Amino acid sequence: MSLELALQNVTWAEQATKAGHDHHKLRAKLIKKLKVVAQDSTNKSAKSIQSGTRFVREWRGKTYDVIFIDGQYAYDGKHYRSLTEVATLITGTRWSGPRFFGLTQKNRDKQ
Repeated sequence: MSLELALQNVTWAEQATKAGHDHHKLRAKLIKKLKVVAQDSTNKSAKSIQSGTRFVREWRGKTYDVIFIDGQYAYDGKHYRSLTEVATLITGTRWSGPRFFGLTQKNRDKQ
């Protein structure tokens, strides 16, 4: 945690206490709500991919291009139901499609 974030955290806790709130309970409630919002956001983003969206990934020196069209993923002249099917085909092993194409946080942190 950065020093700035730590100071903001302490300031927030002091303000909550002065306002008559138990900052531990308030923080737990906030974290619970944020987890729900994050999960809803993840679910909505997967359902809200627009037709024509392109996914590009370089893998072992070759660039792969996938296009989302009418609810399917077009790759190499064929259509697939999921990005995971395409990622598995490309890598030869089971991969999460969203992770392979850099759509998940875990993969973004590594880059």
